[in-house]
Amino acid sequence: MLMQCMEHDKAIRRLSLECPLEYWRALDRELPSEREFVIEVHATDHGTPPREGAANVTVKVLDKNDNAPSFERSHYEAVVDETIAVGSAVISVSATDPDDEAIDNLFTYTLADDSKYFYMTTDRDSSESYVGVLRVKQVEQGANNGKLFYSSQTNQLEDGV
Repeated sequence: MLMQCMEHDKAIRRLSLECPLEYWRALDRELPSEREFVIEVHATDHGTPPREGAANVTVKVLDKNDNAPSFERSHYEAVVDETIAVGSAVISVSATDPDDEAIDNLFTYTLADDSKYFYMTTDRDSSESYVGVLRVKQVEQGANNGKLFYSSQTNQLEDGV
């Protein structure tokens, strides 16, 4: 504990105590019980009789980007017509991350491998969150004789780390 006299005059004497808060294990902000702590602090003088004052200290735990995002589903599948226009949306995918308040918790959706026919965009949806949208890059002319084809893509998600 470090004692430091901050201000002193004839009528009032103020003393500031700087005490490091110590904890015995890592905090996990994603647990609701560890987002905020209210600690009661007492100060007692050595007068006769001793006098005591109390104050509450609120400690808020900041969110760090320490968790990986996860997709809502492990597998997505889409069916498209071969005449679909270039740039058309094929399917939207969405991921969540427990680090919802970390300032660097921004999602970028990308394909794990290059695709001749598809690309990913990261778009804002109606709820102001971001989704990955698989879009058509190129349509092969004359293929499949007017039949439908499906595509199952592996998507990769980066969370701004």
